[in-house]
Amino acid sequence: PSPELVRMHAAVVKAKDEAIAALRVGTTGDAVHQATIASITGSGYVMGLPPADADDGFISMRHGTGHGIGLDVHEPILLSDGGGEIMANEVFTVEPGLYSARFGGVRVEDMVVVTTAGPKNLNCLPDHLDWREGRLSLLSAPPSLEQKDFGIEPVAGFSYVLWHRILL
Repeated sequence: PSPELVRMHAAVVKAKDEAIAALRVGTTGDAVHQATIASITGSGYVMGLPPADADDGFISMRHGTGHGIGLDVHEPILLSDGGGEIMANEVFTVEPGLYSARFGGVRVEDMVVVTTAGPKNLNCLPDHLDWREGRLSLLSAPPSLEQKDFGIEPVAGFSYVLWHRILL
């Protein structure tokens, strides 16, 4: 990948980690999104759609941080401006992203359960750019407690789409 894409990826992973850390019982979806905004802008990027006079190198995050998962795939509580209070045992996607016409886009998404002890990430995939680095440890790693709760063993290439289907 290009150096800019590597930088975008690092900023998105950092923003995802900071959003997950902010995902707590009693906080709001708005507060989680504000943590994402602070991370994205702190990495030198902006929020929002490109202005009319932007060139194809304009890079920004153009959506909310994530959303609830339940009966519908995209449902409240939204991790976005004005997002409501977060309660125990709610499940969310956390999916910041950066996009550019010239460089492409990066979005890294995790599914997270909010517990009274803190956020529990259901993802078992590495979030670095070269998955070959973590392939052996991923295949041999024991499943986490959350995966056992759902009767799921970690599998290389496991997709968040499958998590959506399992959690529904």
